[in-house]
Amino acid sequence: MPVITLVLVLLITDVFVSGAIFIMSSTTKSQEVPELFSKVQLFLTEPLIKVQKLARLVIENDIPLFGICLGHQIIALANGIKTYKMFNGHRGINHPVINLITGKGEITSQNHGFAVDKASAESNPDFLISHLHLNDDTVAGLQMKNKNCFSVQYHPEAGPGPNDTLYLFDQFYENIKKFKS
Repeated sequence: MPVITLVLVLLITDVFVSGAIFIMSSTTKSQEVPELFSKVQLFLTEPLIKVQKLARLVIENDIPLFGICLGHQIIALANGIKTYKMFNGHRGINHPVINLITGKGEITSQNHGFAVDKASAESNPDFLISHLHLNDDTVAGLQMKNKNCFSVQYHPEAGPGPNDTLYLFDQFYENIKKFKS
């Protein structure tokens, strides 16, 4: 079977049992993790309506949710924040991003052709823009103000810089601990 790109709802163990959910892109072959793909198939439709509904359900229940790349866009869309096709996408490593919460710069790896609309994100009272791409001022991260949900447009797991963005996984782990206590 060829490599396919899909929305991967990565569940630590099972839906809502683990207490944490990732929504992210994947280029995994379905035969590599057949049990996961059989669960994920439930949420795949064009244009990702069921995944947006899943994201809303997870957010409503305040289950820790971390969106990466396409997951970032799904979380935005699920909450009425618009996205748009970029003239030139962000591809490759060494993309500078500013964390607006800490004021620190981060070097990121990116591979996307769509972006979250900044004006739409700014007008949503439930969200704050947590990260901006320094080259073109596009939204690179969102955080919900009163829920266990955040997302980034880039790939923190790629770590092209000196692991600048690994703290996001620590933040997600802390959200899981709070949720379970």
